[in-house]
Amino acid sequence: MSATTAGTWTEEDFINTIRTGTNPAGRELVPEMPWMTYRNMTDDELRALWAYIETVPAKEAGTR
Repeated sequence: MSATTAGTWTEEDFINTIRTGTNPAGRELVPEMPWMTYRNMTDDELRALWAYIETVPAKEAGTR
């Protein structure tokens, strides 16, 4: 995720963002982000999701 500001997030930042809908910079997630669906996942489930996301190679901006 290094092509975005999310590339600087920690696992804790990710979990807090999913739980609250507010990213580390204090911005609310857009309604299209399904955070409300995921916020009730267990910490272990969110850690597993974070571990997977960390394995996905970042894409250059503009190639998504």
